Amino acid sequence: MLRFNSRFKGRMLVLHIMDTDLRKYLQHQHTWKEKNKCSMLCEVLYRIHDNNAVHKDLHSRNILYS
Repeated sequence: MLRFNSRFKGRMLVLHIMDTDLRKYLQHQHTWKEKNKCSMLCEVLYRIHDNNAVHKDLHSRNILYS
């Protein structure tokens, strides 16, 4: 969910709490449906970078999946 924060005068992405992180998720066998979700995540990250958006401390342990 994308929200506007008037205190910082910017937008932020708010995610729901999930069951696991990306590193743990990638260590298992996956269906095509699950692989497609990873592909969509890559697309989202591409769009974030393409629009010169800023993210902080993005790594496999803080990308959550449920």
